[in-house]
Amino acid sequence: MTSPPTPQQDSSASSLMWPVDYILNSDYSPLRIEKQLPEDHWRDAFEDLLALEANGEMISLESRRTEKDMAVKIIYRKASNTIYAINRNLRTFAGNRKRLLELRKNTGSEGDARRICWVDDMGLPENRSDVDRQIKTYKLLTQAVERQKHWSASQNKHRGQWIASLISSGVLPGWSSRLESNSWLGEPRMFMQKLTVPRSERDEKDSFAFTDNGLYLRFRVKEPLQKIVHSEARRRSDFVIVNDHDLKNSSSDSVRSRQNLIAQTTTSERILLADGSIATKVVLTNHARNGREEKIEIIEDAAKVLEEVEKARNLMRGRSICW
Repeated sequence: MTSPPTPQQDSSASSLMWPVDYILNSDYSPLRIEKQLPEDHWRDAFEDLLALEANGEMISLESRRTEKDMAVKIIYRKASNTIYAINRNLRTFAGNRKRLLELRKNTGSEGDARRICWVDDMGLPENRSDVDRQIKTYKLLTQAVERQKHWSASQNKHRGQWIASLISSGVLPGWSSRLESNSWLGEPRMFMQKLTVPRSERDEKDSFAFTDNGLYLRFRVKEPLQKIVHSEARRRSDFVIVNDHDLKNSSSDSVRSRQNLIAQTTTSERILLADGSIATKVVLTNHARNGREEKIEIIEDAAKVLEEVEKARNLMRGRSICW
């Protein structure tokens, strides 16, 4: 088997913008290889390669374990909110069916054959179809959860989210990312920039911009759980609160501030701790519509970073999942 070329050998990868250009454009990108050989952990392997290059050591197994635990927790939360919406829809459809049957009964006594035909031929079949669709969604969702709970944290991330997370992993020194809400596209847009590249103005040579849907079309690999959750969420514009306890613990001010989140920027740096060890410090900055900023500093805690980024991504899509 021919070994993958180095960035210098691969004409599609720019050594100056390594490794983001390589991930997006190389035939040997882990995002391409995982499509052909999905059973192997290509993203983790590539991340370890970058970690060795940047810091001389691979990502620790403990860090991967805690991040995976958080990823599974997020999967369950998303699934729980979707199931909540499905159950609510089923209650609505049950009420509709009851009203249709009452209409048919009352109509029958009046002898309106056309209305009876409409209930029998259209009203009730459409109601049954709505119920079947919700049940099918539930089954697909539970199957996806069962499958994806065994994946690594990197596999459970959207492609763009994973690329940006290389910054918070500490393996992309000198890079920054900015996740922005985009009402026109209906999904957040990611900007990544290599800060060490000398420049006089922003251009395409020193930065990248992409969306999850754009990367999905480029790499053509399905993400079943995300697809199911997003499909169900598009039917709804309100916040999902799983239970009354969550509702009581969500202040109105907090909800309003979450609705105003328009961007989140990420930077990281290696720092020296008091005990003499080296650690990665991640700085997440949440940008509100009114201009206010909230900085969150996280040191050597990949699970916490994943949690905060996931919150921001959901809020920018107009959804709030209580944590």
